[in-house]
Amino acid sequence: MKHGQNMIIDLDSLRYNEVLRPVIECLKYSSLAQALTMVESVSFVHLSKAYSSSLYNKENDIIYFEVTSQKTLITKSHFCRLLGLTSSNALVYQESISSTILIEMFYQMGYTGDIALLSKFSKPFLPPIFNGLFTLLFKSFFEQVAGSDNASMLLYTLIYGLYHGVVLDFGAILWIHLIQSSASASCTHKFLVHDFGQSWSIEL
Repeated sequence: MKHGQNMIIDLDSLRYNEVLRPVIECLKYSSLAQALTMVESVSFVHLSKAYSSSLYNKENDIIYFEVTSQKTLITKSHFCRLLGLTSSNALVYQESISSTILIEMFYQMGYTGDIALLSKFSKPFLPPIFNGLFTLLFKSFFEQVAGSDNASMLLYTLIYGLYHGVVLDFGAILWIHLIQSSASASCTHKFLVHDFGQSWSIEL
């Protein structure tokens, strides 16, 4: 990861150790490559205002927000285009990926702990290569509220799509996460601190 930019991933595999290089190559050619590497300089004041003023319209699937004194909006389709992601009925939706399927995936990865329930998931029980994949995606897309071991179903499902090569609706997953983040004042505060106040390192 680039120093001081905890949400931006450098997809040059030569910058990583041998364990992570296959993961970086996978991400480089995945549908998430643009979303992982986008860089945009946004004032903390403007971003804070956008989050604090955001309002989700479920009926039209639109998020309204303010930037300075201007009211604007973003749709799911526009959000997906910004991240280089497609959104269509031909994609697999995250609702079709059950907890049982996700648990089976973790065991296929070589998970060595007891994971009868997803709530029992603990990242250190993954082999180093998948531990690294989990860490990269978590720190790129999902705010750290209670530690990565408690990451949501959205993250697990996103990993499932990459691991199995499923044509998953990644845009919908990230859109849902954006809605959830903007809807919670407490999560919004932690999200902003996470984005601008810390730098991350990868520990395997």
